[in-house]
Amino acid sequence: MKKIFVGVAAIIILAGAGVVGALFTQTWNPMWNPFRPEPEEVISEMTEKMEALDSFHSVFSLDLREKERNMDITLKSVSDIDQREKENIKEHSDIDFIISLEGQKYPFSSEIILLGETVYLKIKSMPAFSDLLSLIPETPELGEEIGLFSSIFDSLKDEIQGKWIKIDEESIKELYEEMGIPYQKQEFGGLSEAQQKELQEKLTQLLKDKKLYYVEKELPDEKIGKIKVYHYRLVVNKEGLKSLLPEVFETIIEYSSSSLMEEGISPEQVKEVMGDIELPLLIDKIFEHIGDVRYELWIGQKDKYLYRVEASKEIDLQQLKQALIEYLQKISAKKGEKIEQKDIQEMDQFLQGTLSISLKTELSDFNKVGEIKAPDEFLTVKELIQNILQKIFFGMMMQSGGFPEGMNLPPDVKMPSDQSLPVPLPH
Repeated sequence: MKKIFVGVAAIIILAGAGVVGALFTQTWNPMWNPFRPEPEEVISEMTEKMEALDSFHSVFSLDLREKERNMDITLKSVSDIDQREKENIKEHSDIDFIISLEGQKYPFSSEIILLGETVYLKIKSMPAFSDLLSLIPETPELGEEIGLFSSIFDSLKDEIQGKWIKIDEESIKELYEEMGIPYQKQEFGGLSEAQQKELQEKLTQLLKDKKLYYVEKELPDEKIGKIKVYHYRLVVNKEGLKSLLPEVFETIIEYSSSSLMEEGISPEQVKEVMGDIELPLLIDKIFEHIGDVRYELWIGQKDKYLYRVEASKEIDLQQLKQALIEYLQKISAKKGEKIEQKDIQEMDQFLQGTLSISLKTELSDFNKVGEIKAPDEFLTVKELIQNILQKIFFGMMMQSGGFPEGMNLPPDVKMPSDQSLPVPLPH
């Protein structure tokens, strides 16, 4: 009997040790696991792991839908991102953008390669100008000009569609020199590269220091493919946002003070304007009328990588309008003014019905993205502009009856075909 008791006790102890071991190592990881990490801890580790990644694949989708006007805007971007060199990030993206209005679709499709500060752009498809006209309010006063502009637009579309265009500082500088215009490199806010880097680091630190979310609920674990993931629902922290935005603007103003002074604007004037805007009040009013903003995260249990982000929100635009009216009324009252009726009428034109917003990002292929290279063939900005101006010039000459007497074409300039001109050749 004693031996049986000892045997049973040993089995219970071993089983208990096995259960504890499985719980501790999270081989078995139920929601009630006492060794299960806190969501905040997982999210913090995920942030560090994602920053340290060399490369990853991303699929981003955004959908904006306004039911009452039968309008739908969708954006999808499929990207490979290589951030091994933090100062020379590389990216290859396919982007599809579709506007749907009253059953009519207007699709845009492009491909972008980013190599540091050099961009390669290819427009794969876009609507004809005649289709886009339906998106623009009628302008009878333009008359015949619309037809000419439509011809020019469609001709230029044919010029760029399906071709890689290289956009970089060197080709832009060449174009300026060709046109006899002094070239000066455009710096963000008049900042040097070192100052831009320092500003970026400060803004990044501000984001890290602020509590911009809180975990509302830990949802049941899931699998994405073969990967076990934690699933959390988060809520945007209104107070953190109210604290962050003024500090972001103050930091940007601080770094841009020299360029502001050149424009005759003192940093104090800008700060005064920002104070008048009262961003915290605006945020309060918006959240008061549209409610909380929630989003969900899926994070790998083993590797702590971020695999998915999703968010959706329905906004009653009448409520958003009311938030803006109350905000403007308070701002105006402090100045001894009243909100003008025309401002409310303008808001009525746009803020009607319900706007549905949904976005989703899926991440994969962590540290597995191959080399991202420039395309073999491309047009420089200089070559593209020359081709476009040449077509416009020939088209206008032919439309007016031909070239002036005695005018000869340069030997390196070829006469475009009839089909490639923005306006047809006279016959």
